[in-house]
Amino acid sequence: ADRQDDLGREARTALQARKNRQQVIGQQLDPDLPSVRGAPLSMQQYRGQVVLMPFWSSRFPESLGLLPSLQAIRDQYADPASADSDSAVAIVGMNLDVADANPVEFMKQAGLDFASFRSVSDPTAAIVNEVAYRFGAVTLQYVVVVDQEGRVASVHFSDRDLQKAVAKLVE
Repeated sequence: ADRQDDLGREARTALQARKNRQQVIGQQLDPDLPSVRGAPLSMQQYRGQVVLMPFWSSRFPESLGLLPSLQAIRDQYADPASADSDSAVAIVGMNLDVADANPVEFMKQAGLDFASFRSVSDPTAAIVNEVAYRFGAVTLQYVVVVDQEGRVASVHFSDRDLQKAVAKLVE
C-alpha cells in the first residue's frame, strides 16, 4: 500500500473498502434516496424482515448474477398460508447506474420484481458512487444483508454464506 504506482493505489483502495465494509456492520440502513421509479422508498416498510440488498447496475447485468440465489432464499422463508406471499425475507436493490441510464426499463425487460433504491454514479467524480464507497463495494456481485431492525448484519460477494447468514437471523 506504500507504493506510489498502480499496484499501490489498488492496494489502498482495497484496504479502504475493507475498512468501510467493517464500519457499516451494525449500522442502521435507511438511505435517503429515491426508488428507481423516483417514488419515495424507505427501509422502514421492511422492518421485521431480513432484507437482501444486491448492489446492481443495468450496464453490468452480471451484477444481478446472485439474484436467483436471493430469490430462492426469499421463497424459502415465504409463508405458504399467506395469500400475498409474505416472507420473512425481502429483496430490495441498490441501483448504481449513471444518470443517463434507464434502470426502470432494464428491470421491466429483465422481469425484475423487487423495489430498488437509486444512487446515481458519476464516473468523473473522485468517488464514483458515495453509497458504494460507504459500503466498500468495489465489485458488483455484492449483497448487503440487513436484519429485522434495519441494521447491516453482513456483506457478501457470493452466495456461498448467504443462506447461513439469513438462517442465523430468521431462525
